[in-house]
Amino acid sequence: MSLLHKSFDQITEADLQILVSTPVYESRVLDYKEQLPGDSSSEKKEFLYDITSFANSGGGELLYGISEERIDGKNTGKPSAMPGVNIENIDELIRKYENLIRTSVQPRIFGLQMKAIPLSNGNHVLLIRIPKSLNAPHMVTLEGNQRFYTRNSAGKHPMDITEIRSTILANSLLSERIRNFFLDRISKIKINQSLTKLENNSHFLLTILIPYSAFGIQQISPAELKEQVTKLAPLYSSGWDYKYNLEGIMTFAKSPVSQITYSYVQMYRNGIVESVDTGMLKPREDGKKVIPSVTIEKKLIERIFSYLEAQKAVGITPPIVIWISLINVMGFQFAVSNRFFPPDYAGIIEQEDVVLPEVIIEGFPQTLDELAKILQGTFDALWNAAGWPRSLNYNNKGNWVGQ
Repeated sequence: MSLLHKSFDQITEADLQILVSTPVYESRVLDYKEQLPGDSSSEKKEFLYDITSFANSGGGELLYGISEERIDGKNTGKPSAMPGVNIENIDELIRKYENLIRTSVQPRIFGLQMKAIPLSNGNHVLLIRIPKSLNAPHMVTLEGNQRFYTRNSAGKHPMDITEIRSTILANSLLSERIRNFFLDRISKIKINQSLTKLENNSHFLLTILIPYSAFGIQQISPAELKEQVTKLAPLYSSGWDYKYNLEGIMTFAKSPVSQITYSYVQMYRNGIVESVDTGMLKPREDGKKVIPSVTIEKKLIERIFSYLEAQKAVGITPPIVIWISLINVMGFQFAVSNRFFPPDYAGIIEQEDVVLPEVIIEGFPQTLDELAKILQGTFDALWNAAGWPRSLNYNNKGNWVGQ
């Protein structure tokens, strides 16, 4: 047991006290430290070894301000008390540690989270959550150092060449699994053998949010998933319902005529969120096939932000891969306001499937504007597919403003 099952922002002193009173011993994913690392070279290196050992072994948590029982002068891994640590300036301290990690670890660790949890005695416990990394192994480079560390149940240790090679191979396989999952979903939806029958699968918009942790052992209970249904609204619908299924929970919108689903969102037990929508790409009554350039970006920004909030609420941690694709859209016209003068040959999609570049988020965006900036490159690629140089829904400062 650790705190990994709980949303990072919701962890309080009461949660920490459970670790001490239960007690919960140190493990591969949990490490206690009584004092904060100092500014000496040796203390900085030890801090970085701790951080990278978690990143290189599947992720975990460091807790500064919790002491351990000692026998014959040796730590036992059993927490004994929670005195906390004195922190005069929390923001300054976190910036210092983040900068040390950023400048002294290669390659960069994405998605690391850090916060100080206040205690009733006036002190704090500094919690650092290190995610499972897809670009491991990470090397400590402080002062010309070149050391790799990993962890097991006994604590951290230097990696040998076999462990380094195994980590590289494992992460390569994880990248392949993530991509294969995405491609498999496209192929199944194309033949209408998805999680639910679609009214029309001829043209659809697929959005998938895949946490790096999705292919581990973590499973989210149906009760936890149920609490997130209000954050899982289908992409383009005014009314919708939800249901449990074998994979987790699904929200869906049905056609009032056929009573068959045309838009749904599936949240899997492993934290993956999948959105499929056919309504936005439905041909008009006059037969014209149009991609609404403003609406599609606006809806994706709003819904993806909400889906990320659902993942955050059930304890999913970044990195998270976001993939957006428009399937079977060859010949669709890209609808752009006529106040813009199009470049030559712009406006018609010439590819069958527009699989946009994936986005990897390191941390949960705090606002819609922040997410819009993250997605700008993806939206630029969509406009490129229609012959335009970039998304015209962004101003010169990179802010999404719509046309």
